[in-house]
Amino acid sequence: DKLVLAEERGNDNDFIPHVPDADINARVISLVDGLARFGQFQVVVVGAGKEQGLDRGHVLAVHQSGGIVRDGTGYGAGRNVQLPDERAGYLMVFRVFDRVSYALVMKSERDMHVFDSVHKP
Repeated sequence: DKLVLAEERGNDNDFIPHVPDADINARVISLVDGLARFGQFQVVVVGAGKEQGLDRGHVLAVHQSGGIVRDGTGYGAGRNVQLPDERAGYLMVFRVFDRVSYALVMKSERDMHVFDSVHKP
């Protein structure tokens, strides 16, 4: 075995998890080993890449769209109301292409689905 300085070895498999500088607005567009739902430690495809500012190690939050419920009290009773989006988990980007990226789900607070939104946490 031979020890080599990190700068000399040319290995791009090392990266540090960090939050992206720019705002990211993307969606989970596919699963690597599933159909429609995914959870912790699964690999997903995100519909954003280098062109949108993603890089290896970026940590992103997955959000699910809030449901629509009927308001039963107060002003506007009986009308449908859109609930806010809810965070469902976190993922970390490990492979980046021009317009798509692969990411590993690091934490899952609930089942996530294809087309859930992905944002800067």
